[in-house]
Amino acid sequence: MPAERIKFYQTGSFAVGNRLLAPDQRAVQADADRTNSLTMGHRACQGCGEALGARYVLDAVMRAAGSRAVTVNATGCLEVFSTPYPESSWRVAWLHSLFGNAPAVATGVAAALKAKGRTDVRVVGQGKSLPLIAMAHRIPYVATATVADLRDLEYKVTKAMGYHGARYLHVLVPCPLGWRTASDETIRIARLATETGIFPVFEAVDGEVTDVTRIRRLRPVVDYLRPQGRFAHLFGDTPSDDLISRIQAEADRTVRTFGLTEPDEVM
Repeated sequence: MPAERIKFYQTGSFAVGNRLLAPDQRAVQADADRTNSLTMGHRACQGCGEALGARYVLDAVMRAAGSRAVTVNATGCLEVFSTPYPESSWRVAWLHSLFGNAPAVATGVAAALKAKGRTDVRVVGQGKSLPLIAMAHRIPYVATATVADLRDLEYKVTKAMGYHGARYLHVLVPCPLGWRTASDETIRIARLATETGIFPVFEAVDGEVTDVTRIRRLRPVVDYLRPQGRFAHLFGDTPSDDLISRIQAEADRTVRTFGLTEPDEVM
């Protein structure tokens, strides 16, 4: 997939329209021969962002790695809904680790493969949210993405696979059950997280930000907060205007810090 972003001009929609592109420009998910790393039969909630994110990332990994990859998954929703004993929805080499040690287990797997002389297999760990900490350690590649922009996500997975050493990709995956959103709103909520400045989408190499996804139309944070039941207390009979203002200020700071829009567009 080329590095340049492809623009689509479909009225009233941000839809991808893969059929209009040459085969080598289409998303991995448009390929009938994709791996389907996380396939049917799992118990995820309807509209689960984590299920989408896992499949999108790992299908892109499998294409970039020539179908030679191992993934390590810590305990959590993804592990619980995908592997109810004795069944599994994984179609890749998959290991389950404890809550916080997926990176350590992934490192051990990579070391074992190296000891066996297997340099052709890549190892992927699905762990915690640490992009700024990873940048502080100046690892070769750090990036963020969301399930709302499949092309950007696949591009960053492919780019990360081209680096050696530690790489970190953090993908925003809304949870309808935990966030108390409608099951058909997953992609919209993920998009609103970026359009309000709540979740910056960027790339960093050796600790330095090298590219950001600019916000075409900056929106107030209430557009992101209001559809989520977990924030209902902010909009009750007595709205928490002070707290909403503080959240807005933090989003504005993120926009300025990462240069997500032109200065006069910050709300």
